[in-house]
Amino acid sequence: MGEVYRAHDARLGRDVAIKLLVRDSEPALQRFLREARILAQLQHPGIPPVFEVDQHEGRAYLAIHYVAGTSLEEMQLSRTRAAKVVRDAARAVQYAHEQGVIHRDLKPANMLVDAQGRVFVLDFGMAKAIDAMPALTETGEILGTPAYMAPEQAQGFAADERSDVYGLGATLYRLLAGAAPYQGRDPLDVARRVAATPPEPLPEVDALAGIV
Repeated sequence: MGEVYRAHDARLGRDVAIKLLVRDSEPALQRFLREARILAQLQHPGIPPVFEVDQHEGRAYLAIHYVAGTSLEEMQLSRTRAAKVVRDAARAVQYAHEQGVIHRDLKPANMLVDAQGRVFVLDFGMAKAIDAMPALTETGEILGTPAYMAPEQAQGFAADERSDVYGLGATLYRLLAGAAPYQGRDPLDVARRVAATPPEPLPEVDALAGIV
C-alpha cells in the first residue's frame, strides 16, 4: 500500500522514513490514516514513532523514525539469538495489545535489528484496534502475508491477539528452519495450506524452552 524512502529532515538534523501512499482510493487513504493514528498512540522503544502525517503534491505520507537496521528476513541467527530477538519483538507486540492494537501482519520483513541489537516492529498498516469495526478491505483482497498468517485468518475469520502470537511463532520458525512454515504455488495456495494443515514440526526445539 505504500512506498518507503529514507529522507533527511534538514530542520531537525535527523533521518526519517517517509512512507508514501500508492493506491489512490478512499479505502486506501483511510487505512493509511488509520496507521498514522495507531502509531501516534504507541510509545514503545521497539515501535518506531510517527513524526508527521501530511500530503505532498496530492499524495499522503507518513514521516516515521528511521531505523538503520537489518530485517529478520535477511538475517541468519543462531537458535538462541533467534529466540531472543523474537522475544524482544513479542514485548513490543504485547505492549501494542495492552493499548488495544493488534498488528495482523507479523513476519520477518516487518522486524528489524539495529547495530546495537535492538529489535523494532514495523509496518502497522494492517493493524486495527481490537474493538474496532471490521477492517477496511477491498473485495477479494488477502489481508496479511499467507505464509505467516494464523489459520483463522486464512479461513476468513477476524484476527485477534492470538493471531499476532501465531505470527511471532511463524517468524521464529522461519529463523530456525531457514524457510517459512508454508510454501505454495501462489498466495492463495499458501493460504489454503495454512487453513487446512499444521506446519511441519521442527526437531530439537526443547533447548529454547528457557528463552521463549
